[in-house]
Amino acid sequence: MESGDAVTEYTEVVEAAIEHAEKPKRTAQLLEVATELGVTAVSIDVRHPSLTERDWPHSPRGCIFTPPDEYVGSWPAAWAIADRAGISRGAGSTGSHQADTSGLVPGIYEHRGGQWTRFDEEEI
Repeated sequence: MESGDAVTEYTEVVEAAIEHAEKPKRTAQLLEVATELGVTAVSIDVRHPSLTERDWPHSPRGCIFTPPDEYVGSWPAAWAIADRAGISRGAGSTGSHQADTSGLVPGIYEHRGGQWTRFDEEEI
């Protein structure tokens, strides 16, 4: 391996480690936005029956979901969160919005007792 290749490989590993470390922080920021908007549950890249339309046919990747009956003003909550967090990709339906979720930790999050908790699909 040449010296330049080793440096490039090392740089890529360091950049990946930094990106991985930033995901929980970015997720916490998104959930703080949800708290400010009064949203009770958010799912990132994961589909769950309580947070998606029953006949929703698309992949959950690249989407955030909120309870379909939660609104912020006249907007579905998922739209308001994506917009305020600056990750909107411009399309959605009631309870879902396409978003740049690449910097977030996928999962189902519920606001309970004043804090956000991440759950596995089987736990909800």
